[in-house]
Amino acid sequence: MQTETPTAPAQTESLVAGSGSYELLKNRLRAQGTALGQKAQALNAARVQEFGKSEQALVLRTRARTQNNCVARDIVRIGEQLLFGYNVFIGLRKETSVHDVFSLYRLGG
Repeated sequence: MQTETPTAPAQTESLVAGSGSYELLKNRLRAQGTALGQKAQALNAARVQEFGKSEQALVLRTRARTQNNCVARDIVRIGEQLLFGYNVFIGLRKETSVHDVFSLYRLGG
């Protein structure tokens, strides 16, 4: 019977695993990950303390219809209305008006 000789990558992996270097690196990375997680939590707590916390919930799902071929780029809530800003492709028209790039929608029914 013929025994298979390990390939170079397999030999390297076994040497690294046997030397303890792998465990050392794994433990260092785990410690760095834990430290980074704690810093992120502290930063988030400071953000909440400074700016407050508001819960978000989906109120309504609908489609905003426009007259032009466009992509919504920004949305701002103004009371019970949403102001949409669009990146619009007008085509052969020479001028773009405010109504082409902004739309105001009322929330609810």
